[in-house]
Amino acid sequence: MTNESKKHHYLPQSILKRFSIDSKGKHIYVFDKQTEKSYTSSILNSGSENNYNTVQADSQEFNFEFLFQKIDYLYAEITKKIIDQGSFKGFDSDDFASLAAIVVNQLRRTNLERSTIDYVNKEIYNTIEKVIKDSKNNHTNGHERFTSEEVKAFSIINAFDIEEEIFLLLKMGIYLIKNDTDIPFLTSDTPVVMDNNFEYGGLGIYEKGIEIYLPISPQFMVSFCCPTILYKLQLKADFGILDHDAAQILRAAQEDYPLVLNDQENVKFYNSLQILQSYRFVYSNTDNSSLIKAIILDNPKIKFNQTNVRLGEMGKGPPPNKNLPMGDVLIIFGNKDHNMLPVKIISQSQERIEFKCEKSFLLAIILNDLPYERAEWHCDQSLRWAIGKPEINIIDQANDLYELTYADKKMFQIFELIRNEKKKKE
Repeated sequence: MTNESKKHHYLPQSILKRFSIDSKGKHIYVFDKQTEKSYTSSILNSGSENNYNTVQADSQEFNFEFLFQKIDYLYAEITKKIIDQGSFKGFDSDDFASLAAIVVNQLRRTNLERSTIDYVNKEIYNTIEKVIKDSKNNHTNGHERFTSEEVKAFSIINAFDIEEEIFLLLKMGIYLIKNDTDIPFLTSDTPVVMDNNFEYGGLGIYEKGIEIYLPISPQFMVSFCCPTILYKLQLKADFGILDHDAAQILRAAQEDYPLVLNDQENVKFYNSLQILQSYRFVYSNTDNSSLIKAIILDNPKIKFNQTNVRLGEMGKGPPPNKNLPMGDVLIIFGNKDHNMLPVKIISQSQERIEFKCEKSFLLAIILNDLPYERAEWHCDQSLRWAIGKPEINIIDQANDLYELTYADKKMFQIFELIRNEKKKKE
């Protein structure tokens, strides 16, 4: 390993150079969220750690940095093409697949991803230990916590096991955002950031309503948005109720035309995502200390981001979603769309929910969006009932009475067997 590089970048130098202070691409502003200090650093020493991709196993060291060289070259080539043209002009299917690949790879190779793997594994281990302790069983079933080297190895493998995510991104709306304000885009040690405007929406590539952003220079940002967003925007456009900003997003996603930002508040919003979702370091070509400190003051926990994932306690549902309204709501994920429906629950069992709904227009849209992917019932912000591939039946349309149940009738046989077994034991 004597001839191999020990300086391994989790954010490629080609991208960092675009955010550099000087024209030669040698230095960059760095803000450390943990110390709340801003300083200048060389590009070589930024977005990197010594032996970041070196794994120790059986008293040997294996340097996997070479695996990232090809995709880093692709990273530089594709993003340069976008910036030079200021659009996706001339992009073919292979170019978009390459763009999706660098986005997912960048998402998977960060410190935040590694600390998330460690967090999830620790929580699972602790849960198993608690179950064993409560049951007074000394058997561990062979479950052990990952070592730091195993976490590192697992994250490196994950950074290239990305075919499914690439396919998913290519089904999304892809558009370019151009910053025409005096405030430049920032980047960070976790540059692929996400947002979801729906109250029930989560942050993740597989989440409905997800929007994904990757800044590639102070002036340009690549965006992916869930196809259900475009579907909703197109519906509004067809009814003539789409506002100007939303119309620009729809145009950018459907045509080779960048979404141009002229409002500094929009740029500040995208920059805030970099600050909020970064692991520790924020990078830029200007000193943004005041903005970052203000966001930390309002969100002190982000100084020590370890994961964006939170696991619920075993045997219990997920924690309440404070974004949801109080009362009963059904969230229906259909074939093309997803909607939150305020309802009144009349009765509920393992097999079905009977409900009243007065929003006939919204329900009519839902009833025609077949087949359904899944449905969730939330009561006072807490998940109470969820099923995959459900169906909605009309009980009494005149009185707005409906039924949510399983589309697979075999489920009823399973519940009947369970009831019969309970009766035998009684």
